[in-house]
Amino acid sequence: MTEYFFSSVSEDDEAIIFTDLLGGSVNQKVTLCAQKHHAFIIAGFNLPIILEVLFLPEPITKEVLNQKIETCRQAMVLVEPEKLATNEDSEEDFLD
Repeated sequence: MTEYFFSSVSEDDEAIIFTDLLGGSVNQKVTLCAQKHHAFIIAGFNLPIILEVLFLPEPITKEVLNQKIETCRQAMVLVEPEKLATNEDSEEDFLD
């Protein structure tokens, strides 16, 4: 399947591939095939990075992707409900 995908990518195309785990089987297979093509591989992705990449207004570069990855990494936080405001109005505003 990976070879089929890369056979459909022309030399002028840029491919951005999202894999779940760095070093996982999918990541390893994609990395081997991507060596012959112009492709960026993002491992350990989350939904914010996919949205950031899809709506990039600027050309895609290694530097831009690294910046977006860092921004999206910082957006990942542990939500601690017990630390939210205890005021009922605040809870309603938060959950609505």
